[in-house]
Formats: sequence, structure tokens, C-alpha cells
Amino acid sequence: MTRFSFAILLISLLNATLRPVNAQTVSWDGGGDGETWSDPLNWSGDALPGATDSVTIDVAGTDTPILHTGSDTSIASLTCEEPLTISGGSLTLTSGASSINGALTVGSGRSLILNGPGASLSANAAAAIDGAHLQVLGAVR
Repeated sequence: MTRFSFAILLISLLNATLRPVNAQTVSWDGGGDGETWSDPLNWSGDALPGATDSVTIDVAGTDTPILHTGSDTSIASLTCEEPLTISGGSLTLTSGASSINGALTVGSGRSLILNGPGASLSANAAAAIDGAHLQVLGAVR
């Protein structure tokens, strides 16, 4: 392989590696246990939401409590129409507008974090955050 060919190959690989990952919308479908965030079967595509995903939780006709009991989770944004309890780990929102329109409970010693450009959160129902951590980092609005 010539130096020129190697350089082109290296640039192509770097370009593919550094290309930003497109955010996807991941929706709650409740197909697993119907209440635990960490159950992949509860999500569209049967996979947990990732750091670049916009998450929507809206169960028609009912207030289904959603339990975040697992480890630390980072997602781009969240639109939640159901009661949300963070009783394990932390939940970090990194970009765009997020809203929680069901009751919000953040357990003692747990964290809800906004950390990223343009990240915002509107909690529009009862919120219990006694002993919890609410953190706002970076360039949020």
C-alpha cells in the first residue's frame, strides 16, 4: 500500500469514527415488566435508550408509574406523561427541552442532572425531591 493510499484510508476511517451519531426517538411500549426503566423490553426496539436518544413515555389511558432503579443513565431529552420515580442511580438530560407531566419523585441521595447546551426541564406536576440532588451544569437554559 502506498503512503497516499494509506493516508486516504486513515482519513476515511477518522471521518467515519468522528461523525456525530444521529439522535433517535425511543418510546416506552411497556412490553417488558411495564414499569422498570432498565428492562429493555419496555422500550421500542427492545433496547434501552442511549445518550443521544430523545425519550418519550406516554401510556394511553393510565398513569403507569415508571421506576428508574438502575445505574446512571444519560439521554438527550425526555418527554414523560407518567409518574417518574428515580430510586436508583442518576438521570442526566443533555440537550433540548424536557418535560415531566406526571408526578416526579427523586429518591434520597439520587440525582436528576441537566448538563448540556440548551438543556431545559419543566416539571409540571407534584415533585418530591427531599434529600435528592438536582444539578444544573454547563450551558443550560
